[in-house]
Amino acid sequence: MKKILSVILVCAFAVGVMTGCNQVSRLDIDNPVTSDILNTSGEYAARGYVEAIYNDDEAMFAACFPDGFYDKLKQTSGDDIFGQYKQAMAYDGTFLGTAFKAAQDYTTEGGYSEDDMRDSISLLMDIPAEDITAMQMEAIEIFFSDGEKNVSQTVYFLVFEYSGSWYMYNVQNSDSDFSNR
Repeated sequence: MKKILSVILVCAFAVGVMTGCNQVSRLDIDNPVTSDILNTSGEYAARGYVEAIYNDDEAMFAACFPDGFYDKLKQTSGDDIFGQYKQAMAYDGTFLGTAFKAAQDYTTEGGYSEDDMRDSISLLMDIPAEDITAMQMEAIEIFFSDGEKNVSQTVYFLVFEYSGSWYMYNVQNSDSDFSNR
């Protein structure tokens, strides 16, 4: 079951990530996420996840998830799960960085099925649902250079707060009803 869920997680990430990059003339790239700030906000959890993949930082990637989850993922999906994520995110160009665009709370008041998502996160991450104190969708812009021009893609991430720290859950589709309220 967990192997299936991890494959779904990888596939979901690959589906929406690198389709439709936009050419950009100005690069408003935020400072890189460090391990010191990675789990302090939803923004940093989402940006750190992307930066870990493109900067080949498996330790930071593992820290994007609650303690023990990455090790369980490797046991059920193979030791090269990080390589699978990198392959799913492959882009023929140079990674330049990320920028925070917007965040939206994932709540019932916002039109989302908050309890269902909390239960999904709990099931996949093997953590108590009642300990998930907040969930957010983060709009993150990812910048690349193909040698001739700079391009960017906005990707949406669902992150959650658990035991006072923020973690990555999943990549959302671009049509996931995100609005800049």
